[in-house]
Amino acid sequence: MIEFSLGLIIGLLIGLIKVERLRKQNKNVFNDLIFGLKSED
Repeated sequence: MIEFSLGLIIGLLIGLIKVERLRKQNKNVFNDLIFGLKSED
């Protein structure tokens, strides 16, 4: 039972890390688009 909960916690942590990385990548892409639009002006 303890091993199961440890695996669950580790899985959640890995999932959170992956989500954070995706969010940062999306923010970078979004910023690049905004800067690209600004620089075209």
